[in-house]
Amino acid sequence: MSELELVKRIQKKDKAAIKELYLRYSPVMLSICVRYCGNREDAKDVMHEAFIKIITQIGKYSGKGNFEGWMKRIMVNASLDFYKMKRKKEFVEIAEEHFSASDDEEDIFSGTTMDKSDAEASPNAGLVVKADFSKEEIIESLYLIPESYRIIFSLFVIENYTHTEIASMLGIEENASRTRLFRAKEMIKKVLYQKSIERLTK
Repeated sequence: MSELELVKRIQKKDKAAIKELYLRYSPVMLSICVRYCGNREDAKDVMHEAFIKIITQIGKYSGKGNFEGWMKRIMVNASLDFYKMKRKKEFVEIAEEHFSASDDEEDIFSGTTMDKSDAEASPNAGLVVKADFSKEEIIESLYLIPESYRIIFSLFVIENYTHTEIASMLGIEENASRTRLFRAKEMIKKVLYQKSIERLTK
């Protein structure tokens, strides 16, 4: 069944099409939710709620652009709603007025592996480059850094949102988004450096 046919059948509340939608896309959508929720149980709940929203609001899908991309945005928004609700009482702005990331710093993780130019500027970063981590391994390292930094990194690097969009989505200052991204990259590099040692000394 083509994607277009699947959408049309879901708009008609076809149960078989709804089941097909879930079976076809749930693995990818769950991985997105886990990235923001931090654990599979919460992620599953968020994903189920987001699928209900997709099914009930599928009439809003214009047919222009990628359908999977449209669903991913709903998943990300649902995950962020969960994150903000969970952190509502705890969410405290980090005092970041003394820090600012340059444009060059923001490009460190623009590809699937660490930028070679950044390797020259960071002690021992050459070891990380030599270890040649895949994009999947870099994403795995996200779960070893604090949640607030993981969220910013995921939105900017993986989902390609701008700092202006991220600030609006999370209710934070744009500069806070920039700074947390920079710090997240630094944390991830430290995690990857430790993994590089393990990989290259085996």
